[in-house]
Amino acid sequence: MNDDGDQVEKQEADDSDTQVSSHDSQDADPETWAALELSRFQEVMFASTLLMTQFFAQAGLGETLSILNVISAPFHITNPGELSWLIAGYSLTIGSCILLSGRLGDYFGHKSLFIAGLLWYMLWTIISGLAIYASQYLFIVSRVFCGIGPSMCIPNALAILGRAYPPGLKKNILFSLYGGLTPVGVIGGATISALFAEFVWWPWSYWLMGCITAAVALCGYFAVPSSTSHYESLQPRPSLRDILWATDVPAGAVGIAGLVFFNLAWNQAVVVGWATPYIPVFLVLGILFAIAFFYIEINISPSPLIPFSILTGDVAFVLACVAAAWGGFGAYVYYFWTTMLMVTETPPLLASAWFSPPIPVGLGTAVLTGYLVARVHPAMLMVMAEACVLAACLLLATFPPGQTYWAQLFPSLIFAPLGLDMSFPAAILVMSNAMGKEHQGMAMSLVNTIVNYSISLSLGIAGTIEQQVTKAMPQGPATVLFGYHSAEYFSCGIVGFGLLLSLVFVWRARRESSLKMSQKSGIERIEP
Repeated sequence: MNDDGDQVEKQEADDSDTQVSSHDSQDADPETWAALELSRFQEVMFASTLLMTQFFAQAGLGETLSILNVISAPFHITNPGELSWLIAGYSLTIGSCILLSGRLGDYFGHKSLFIAGLLWYMLWTIISGLAIYASQYLFIVSRVFCGIGPSMCIPNALAILGRAYPPGLKKNILFSLYGGLTPVGVIGGATISALFAEFVWWPWSYWLMGCITAAVALCGYFAVPSSTSHYESLQPRPSLRDILWATDVPAGAVGIAGLVFFNLAWNQAVVVGWATPYIPVFLVLGILFAIAFFYIEINISPSPLIPFSILTGDVAFVLACVAAAWGGFGAYVYYFWTTMLMVTETPPLLASAWFSPPIPVGLGTAVLTGYLVARVHPAMLMVMAEACVLAACLLLATFPPGQTYWAQLFPSLIFAPLGLDMSFPAAILVMSNAMGKEHQGMAMSLVNTIVNYSISLSLGIAGTIEQQVTKAMPQGPATVLFGYHSAEYFSCGIVGFGLLLSLVFVWRARRESSLKMSQKSGIERIEP
């Protein structure tokens, strides 16, 4: 393409960016906050429908976790690596596709992507239950594709909430509740699956979840106010090429490929071993696609998914801390359930009951954090969050078989939600403060990408550690438990690293505050 053509394309992209910014500004006009125009009943329906997306996202994790041993029986799954794919594949697609889904929502309308995500989740959840008539491969594929649904719902639900409420206590509490629904979703999904597995038939838990999702999608169609999308406001209609560049689909596709190949290498290596030729190939492809993504974003994309120029040091710190906390939690929650189901042979329903403390703790922490975010520096919240998650991981890693539930498992289930439900709002607050209004949706999508991708990747790394430390040991319960504990110590290590990072974050924040105070006092002394 010649230089004149490039200039024209850049000018069109700049015009498109101006239109998007103008549209966002209109949405953020204090006189048009959507929630202020709703009745109390309408507002409850509106907020509840949007908050349910976090419930579904986490229920998709819990409904499989609690019955791993039940699902593995008819599919004859004996390889621990293949078992972890039932969880890792779901989190992989959530984390990989969120950023692009958020951009598509900005362009085509958040409500449209929100409803489409619920319907997609419904379809593949139902197929997950139908996989009982096929094979474990259809079940794994269905869980992978099911994760695309929450990746469409989460960023667009958050964007709708963010643009519907003015800054204030109600908005803080709603965002904190959104994070607080994480344990509710996990435990709710786990309990439903355990009930059906024990008293009916486990596929019915997936079919029921699909029906509930359909009902919420119907409520969302009526409860969520419609607004004119950026695409609908464009006259004349842009070409397909213009749409692809405006939504940054080329870079998004390359980025997703990089995330998938890199994650696939780690999780599939647990199944077939690192000596299998295609595993290193996947790893290299993931790295190459990631490099290509950054190159396209920085040098080619007229409207990049991630505006790297505005990513500050605070943003880098908070994303690293979030990755450590939620990566550690991913390994923690998986090995909590495998320890209960495979080592102590606890029935799924009893294990679900044991896992229930995070519901009140998580919701209480969410409400408390809604107040704290306005009074405590996010860096200090992140320190407390990392410390709590580290305590939970250590308690599980040192759990001996035969010990009473109340000694270590119960306290670990208190610490885990305390940490997670402080880290998510703190991260959202730092990202929100660091970026302008036009990048709020991207900021929330980026945090959710880190959260879900970290969970999936940590499972692959933990599984590799479990496999490597036990491959020369004789088979038996002691070997299984040793492998689990080794993987759990990995989670302690990454969360401990996150704690160190968060302490550096606090030191950095206090240093900057001291410098500002010194500069201010110096100016006051100079003035007559």
